[in-house]
Amino acid sequence: MQKVVQRRIAAEHQALRRAAKQKSKVDNAKEWNARWQAMSRGKQEGIYFKAEKHRRREEYEVGPQLAPRRDTGHLKETYGTVDPNVIQVPKLHWTQYKNFKSDFAVGDRVLVIKGKDAGKVGNVSEVSAESGFLRIIELRKADFHVPEYVRKENKDNRSILQQSMPVPWDHVRLVFPLRDQTTGHFEDVVLDKVDLRNAGWVERRSGLREYNKGQRFLPGVKTPLPWPKTDQAEKAEGYDDDTLRISVDETTHRPYLLQPPMPPSVIGELRNKYSIFRSRHEPEYIAKKEDQDRAAKHRENLASLVSTPLAELKEQRRQERLANPVELSEEQLARIGEVMAQEKQNAINKLSQQ
Repeated sequence: MQKVVQRRIAAEHQALRRAAKQKSKVDNAKEWNARWQAMSRGKQEGIYFKAEKHRRREEYEVGPQLAPRRDTGHLKETYGTVDPNVIQVPKLHWTQYKNFKSDFAVGDRVLVIKGKDAGKVGNVSEVSAESGFLRIIELRKADFHVPEYVRKENKDNRSILQQSMPVPWDHVRLVFPLRDQTTGHFEDVVLDKVDLRNAGWVERRSGLREYNKGQRFLPGVKTPLPWPKTDQAEKAEGYDDDTLRISVDETTHRPYLLQPPMPPSVIGELRNKYSIFRSRHEPEYIAKKEDQDRAAKHRENLASLVSTPLAELKEQRRQERLANPVELSEEQLARIGEVMAQEKQNAINKLSQQ
């Protein structure tokens, strides 16, 4: 029976190693895909900026009368629009965003300091802690072309839609009302830095990851910066045909230790009778394996009973040596001490010569 248990344990360990290896392989593929998508998005933005810079330079050199008309041909409907992939918030891998800490929340007022709409203040409509981007209401908007199959699916005939572009956290600053010490009135202050405490990603034992926004303060002081109030979830409305709470909490099934929850044949089908990972067996199978173990042990005992005179003599001498260990004499101990002292002196002489 011990061999059956060891075989099951070895199979479980092997399955765990195989699963860990497969998980690592899949995770590496996801990380590579996320990095490739982020790089592609950056390249696409670079292509837009480079092309627009070239067009502006050309129109400036030739003047408005000779400037080419670009909204023709296949660009008649899509000229001036951006790729929908650029509008979408990039999806990063866990290794890329595990150290992200957001100073912003939905409802905050922020100041744009870079790019389009720089110097304008708007309200945050979306914050993505997994990517390091946010969206601002009525700011950083861009037009994108909607393909025909998407229009048919959404039942919307508009070919051009407008949506706010994702803005990196580094391109905005938090605007918060603080009390002026001299006047006593609240004034909007642009905060270059916010002190976050107890914020960051938390990985649960179940494998799920949650973001804890923690608390934010002014750097160097204990002045808290409260988070915007969120809309509370509406309470569910009750109806006459709803199940009562007393009926939900009522115990309708009482399992017993002496009675199986289902027929034994069904249990055997569910747990796979011949599975190598099986840990519970029928009493008949256990008794059979124990009989085999006793028979094997009996055969080993029989083999030990049969011995030759030479083997018996060797065993007798071994027992005598164990019972009467050899003790060293005074002369032998003195000789060992002399050898150790001589070796020590030789080592010291070699070190002094070096």
